[in-house]
Amino acid sequence: MKQGDIVLITFPFTNLVSVKVRPALVISKPKFHAKSEDAIFIMITSNINHIRKEEIFLKRGNPNFAATGLKKESVIRIPKIYCLAKILAKRNLGSASPSLLKEVKQKLKDLFF
Repeated sequence: MKQGDIVLITFPFTNLVSVKVRPALVISKPKFHAKSEDAIFIMITSNINHIRKEEIFLKRGNPNFAATGLKKESVIRIPKIYCLAKILAKRNLGSASPSLLKEVKQKLKDLFF
């Protein structure tokens, strides 16, 4: 698992009672992974009805869309960051392009720093 991977992972709902398997973007680096059983993920959703300015729309027509391994147009929900056990990742779907990862980092910076 490396930064930029898009994986299917078991995500907890905010009530911590239920879970759902959904795609997520790995944002932690291998240096973090080497010292931890966890990784840091950003939730991805196929609900594209209300995209906020701090989120990133992954449009099917984008030349980098195929590399993500996603089946539907989706949104990277930048505010939805989770530190979860790596073993919750079911499988690798694909990866974010360098330009997409750069955009994610900028959105994180704008939102949190």
